[in-house]
Amino acid sequence: MLEKADLMALRIAMSGSYDSEHQETAEEYLAMRRIAVPEESEQDEDKRRKPQYHVTLTIEGSTRDTVLRIAKSAFGNKLKTVELVQHGFSRATDLERAEGLVKDAAEIVGELKHDMEHWKENLPENFQGGQKEEELDQAASNLEDIENALDGIDWDVRFPGMF
Repeated sequence: MLEKADLMALRIAMSGSYDSEHQETAEEYLAMRRIAVPEESEQDEDKRRKPQYHVTLTIEGSTRDTVLRIAKSAFGNKLKTVELVQHGFSRATDLERAEGLVKDAAEIVGELKHDMEHWKENLPENFQGGQKEEELDQAASNLEDIENALDGIDWDVRFPGMF
């Protein structure tokens, strides 16, 4: 019942279509329950992207559906995923997880390198051949070194058995 009340208060607070008394009551209720009302806009007034934050919660011993329901009541449409974190069950599984994280990092570094190359290609004429172009070249080169190092990791590890 409390979860339904939380959801209803969130809807009222976020809709903007209720009278001010109902909106204030919903916002007070959510504040007392320590539930944040998500902001409407994801961009600043000058159309720049706002920073994003990934919030990680660890909840032990509950089912995924229960955690999902609680997270949806707290975060509403801003909730992207709820995933089970399974680590510590085996060294091989932990190593696979590490490999996935390193591959994600390599992709991010590759995107940054591409951004530097794109920036360089679109430099105004008065900056071409100057210090800014050298800085972009150096940044792209350093990012390529990092990307190559991350891509070149040998993940072939054989863990010994217990006996």
